[in-house]
Amino acid sequence: MIYSKVRFDLHVHAKLSKPIPFSIGDLDLMLDQARRRGLDGLALTEHIHAPEYWEIYQSLRKRFPYRKGVFYLNPRLYLLNGAEITLKDGGDIIALGEMEVLSFLDRTLGLSQGYHPSLRELLDKSPQDLLLTGAHPFRPNGGLMKYAPRELKRLCALEINGRDFGLEDQVRRAAGELGLPLVGGSDAHFWPQLGIRSTLLPLSKVALSEIKHLLQEGKVEVESSDDGPLMVEICARYKQKVKEAHGLTRAPVSP
Repeated sequence: MIYSKVRFDLHVHAKLSKPIPFSIGDLDLMLDQARRRGLDGLALTEHIHAPEYWEIYQSLRKRFPYRKGVFYLNPRLYLLNGAEITLKDGGDIIALGEMEVLSFLDRTLGLSQGYHPSLRELLDKSPQDLLLTGAHPFRPNGGLMKYAPRELKRLCALEINGRDFGLEDQVRRAAGELGLPLVGGSDAHFWPQLGIRSTLLPLSKVALSEIKHLLQEGKVEVESSDDGPLMVEICARYKQKVKEAHGLTRAPVSP
């Protein structure tokens, strides 16, 4: 049986900024927003080299049932576990997979200890059942299009990112040239931004293997919300203020 198309935000962060401590209350705000946005699920893709990365999942396992890469939240809401991996030469890859598989990759490469692999090394060392997506491929200083097409074609998809309004056509053209499907993710670090980009999936059951199969078949769509640019602006301003309050960045100097 095929469900109606379900909506997943496939790029969500658990922390406002990597150095800021994780708060389960902040994550609860994300989950509340997911329900308000009408999402069926989200992928938690915190930077794997961020402090407390593994502690976040330990907290979740104490609260929610977990099976094969999926946390089952109530009311009906699914959370996929994943990670954002920063590459040695710039750019980021979203990896979705079972916790044990991600842990194996982390131990193999030392990702949570701050090691940044090359794209080829990450592709070669990643287990086959991981789902690897090219995050924000055209973002200045964080893009992926500098890499060889033969390497990019080994990814499962390219992402239309929630913060990169105006770059959609470039991403679509690149995906077409590489023969890759597209997914949508908000890149939310703060709850109002959640769900401004999402991925529509005709899932028969919520499982990473099913999602990967749909990507291979090209049976996915990207959806964008009209308030996306406004939410990005609000969240960027809030994040800046919080980082200034934590002494993580210098406030603008008054003339």
